[in-house]
Amino acid sequence: MASTQHRKQEGSGTRQPAGQHGKSDDRRAERRYADDEDRERKADEKRDEKDDHKARADKDERDRASDRKAGEKRDEKDERTAGDERKAGDDHKARADKDERDEDRKARSHSGERDEVRKDEDRKADERDEDRSRGSARDEDDEGGAPNPIQVQKFLGGLDYPVDKAEIVQKARDEGADERVLDALERIPEGEYESPVAVSKEVGKLD
Repeated sequence: MASTQHRKQEGSGTRQPAGQHGKSDDRRAERRYADDEDRERKADEKRDEKDDHKARADKDERDRASDRKAGEKRDEKDERTAGDERKAGDDHKARADKDERDEDRKARSHSGERDEVRKDEDRKADERDEDRSRGSARDEDDEGGAPNPIQVQKFLGGLDYPVDKAEIVQKARDEGADERVLDALERIPEGEYESPVAVSKEVGKLD
């Protein structure tokens, strides 16, 4: 009987009341819940930090790609601009060269026209001189003086003026000129003769 009471007392000394035991379980549950929430929050923070890092890395990569594209576009634009400038320079040079060629052709054309005018004037002067020489020519049978210019010119046809004295004498000799004509041509001054009129003038001065 006594031992039974003693066990009851011992049991009653270590056993917690039912209400107190429930409160302790609640606190442990709350701590576990708080710990779980803390771990979950930290995990979320790490995930967020990782996501932020990835987002920043992605943004940096996009920015670098955008910068590369912008740089490539600038390079392409600069190259097009340089190409346009080169083409414009080539076009300008081509136009300048064409204008210069046109001016040169015009100048040559005008010069040619002036040459033709001068040649025509020389021909007319030659004709006038020959007419005057023909009108004042002495008789071919006059053995006492030099031959008249018309006699001389009969043996000088086809000469390509300007010519020198030696060519004139040789041409007359080749054409079968007589001694009077050859002697007259040998006596004209040395030098270059621009036209038949020049030769006739010198022959006309001979006695």
